[in-house]
Amino acid sequence: YQRRVHGGKSDPYVELYWGSSFANVVKKTKTISNSLTPKWNVQWNDLELPNDTLSHITLLVLDEDSFSSKGEFLGSCQIDLNPLENGARWYPLVPRKNNPDDHQLMSKNKGTLGRIHVALNFKPGMGYSPEISSASMASMAGLANAGSMGKIGSITSMGSMAGAAATYGSMAGMAAAFVPTKLKLTIVSAENLVPADTMGKSDPYVTFQLGDAQAQPNHKTKHVDNNLNPTWNQSFQVDVPATVGFIVFTAMDHDAFDKDDFLGRAILELRERQNTELFLNLLPRPSEEEDFKMQRKYGGLGRLKVRTEWQ
Repeated sequence: YQRRVHGGKSDPYVELYWGSSFANVVKKTKTISNSLTPKWNVQWNDLELPNDTLSHITLLVLDEDSFSSKGEFLGSCQIDLNPLENGARWYPLVPRKNNPDDHQLMSKNKGTLGRIHVALNFKPGMGYSPEISSASMASMAGLANAGSMGKIGSITSMGSMAGAAATYGSMAGMAAAFVPTKLKLTIVSAENLVPADTMGKSDPYVTFQLGDAQAQPNHKTKHVDNNLNPTWNQSFQVDVPATVGFIVFTAMDHDAFDKDDFLGRAILELRERQNTELFLNLLPRPSEEEDFKMQRKYGGLGRLKVRTEWQ
């Protein structure tokens, strides 16, 4: 993530929150002074989720400011808990909604705020609430050009990055190791979308954007009428710059007479540019409570199937 202090360094730390409410910090790592590759090695054990309806947790990466009690934003990550799945994966750090400074920060860092590697390890808890059996924040690589890598709990890890850090663990650093390639991207289908129309159906289509760039007008599928399990099989030839670390897909409901409705969002990470076909869970937008209500009402937002062929 961005260099926030004179000398091109940051003093990064990480905060954990339940859901999207930032009123109370659940856990916080120590601060690492003047480092672009901090190591925390903090272990968090037996974090009991507050209720069985909690749909996600949020991690905030912040830069400590000695002149203010509030740290400066470096990146955020939302981790979906529906379904509860053990395992590790990389998540891109993203701006907060409706915050121009965050997007400006991302633009300065070549369209990325970095990424974070998180491992979850759930175990049954009392009643309906599972626990995160352990949580440790190990390290970050490539800060400010920032990167982190670690474990949160059987949250495992923070691996954020931003800018042009040349370390494995920073998105910029990862990108620097890649040769720019052309991508044939196919949006194949979706399953179990939520109904947005009064008749219990949707008219879904999907748009996509490279990193934090705006979606291009031609980066959009056709819409399929009255279908919650649509098939598009629509392919796009895309030039993917080396600095782009992820693709964002947004499913929408077409409305001929009103504003199109949001159905879900998914992120495809490009940590390894290999040919693949996979399903991506559709998630709510971090700051939209209506999205989370919709997710709880239907037990999820469905999933999207995509295929990548690098040329």
